[in-house]
Amino acid sequence: MNFQSVNPLNVRLNLFSGNLLPMTNYNSPFPLLWKMYSMFVWIIELIIGATLIPGCMYVSTEKVLKDGMICFAVFIEMTFLIARIHIYKNVAHQLIRRLNDILHVADETMMSVVTATLKPVEAPLNFYWSIGVISIIAWTCIPLVLVFKKNLFYYEDYRIPAAFSKQPFSLEIFLLGSVFLMVSAVYMFLQKVGVDVYMIHLVLMTTAQYRYIAMKIAMIFHANDEDNKEYSSELNQRQEREFKVLCRHHNSVIQ
Repeated sequence: MNFQSVNPLNVRLNLFSGNLLPMTNYNSPFPLLWKMYSMFVWIIELIIGATLIPGCMYVSTEKVLKDGMICFAVFIEMTFLIARIHIYKNVAHQLIRRLNDILHVADETMMSVVTATLKPVEAPLNFYWSIGVISIIAWTCIPLVLVFKKNLFYYEDYRIPAAFSKQPFSLEIFLLGSVFLMVSAVYMFLQKVGVDVYMIHLVLMTTAQYRYIAMKIAMIFHANDEDNKEYSSELNQRQEREFKVLCRHHNSVIQ
């Protein structure tokens, strides 16, 4: 059991979104293929950002507020979070190393606590990313019905106002632009979901450690009440050792 193996969804989203956030307890580089893929994803996002700005200048205010600002908000939020994690990736590696050190020697109680902590969010997160991708594809494809109504198109006709060429432009440019916007919107959403799932996983893994400590303390006192009604120096020493182990566990988490 380690930071990666307990949440395969986090690993897959981290790779396919191109985020390549820290996933191990050491600064090991990702394979070259995934780095090239990540560069490809970010180039797409930069292109959509570069075309979105001039596109918003030539469409109505309603279009900008309704569609353009959505992309701006998601892009800025996603970029800020990913950049912050990469800037402080050494801190992330340290936290992952501490968690892995704990998980490598985990007992059955730890395994059950980690599973019980992560399991409730597994289905909602899978629903979140899958329905989100389907919704974005449908949302960006709505303007395609215009191909049956006219032959010349404008920035306003795109789902997301983007300037790929001078307007008006032909059907071919409109179709290619719409496909590019759909792909870039899906990648943008996957990047946002990827960093959201990553942060949720970090928080839940840390939460699991505190739940484990609380459960072990409860088990110690419960065993004392059940098996030893009278004072026992041997029992007291055993409890003291167990409490010291829990204190070291707590210190390794909060340091």
